[in-house]
Amino acid sequence: AVEPCNVPESISTCNFAQRVALIQNNARVNEELDPNLLIARLKREVAELKEEVRVAKGSAAGEEEEALTDADVDKCRALVQQYISDSVDPKEPFVCGSVERLRASFRILRDLCNSVLPADGTTGDGTDPARTAALEAEARSLELEIAQSDQEIAIMVQMLSKRRGGEGRPFIAASPPRPTPACDAG
Repeated sequence: AVEPCNVPESISTCNFAQRVALIQNNARVNEELDPNLLIARLKREVAELKEEVRVAKGSAAGEEEEALTDADVDKCRALVQQYISDSVDPKEPFVCGSVERLRASFRILRDLCNSVLPADGTTGDGTDPARTAALEAEARSLELEIAQSDQEIAIMVQMLSKRRGGEGRPFIAASPPRPTPACDAG
């Protein structure tokens, strides 16, 4: 039974509970940046921006790009190989020095991609489509054999359970036979 002398305190407790329910916590991580890491990142960013400005000024000033030498092309090839290798940090920028070197790097990258994925109908890994089709046909044949074996096992389990007179469960549980996959001509 509620006593009249406790009603004001109960109301006060309910009001307090309502106010507590309105409290919101905004948790955030107190992150302190290592000044050395911050300085290194900012220096790298400044170097990238200076390179971009140099390239942009060279192109905007109407300067004629000189033809790339074989050494320049080799440097571009080395940069591209380094860029696509797993040992490089993906956040590391690709800086080649000029617009013409950038174009050469893109040509090298395109040639690398085309050599990995040839347009002559092969899959690029040395196998031809005829061998792939033969392997797929063999896989379908093996799947059909597995389905037939599963059906035979299910029939044997049913025969065993009938032989035991239907009492109890057979020593292995029979799953319903799976439908055999349709053989398609393609």
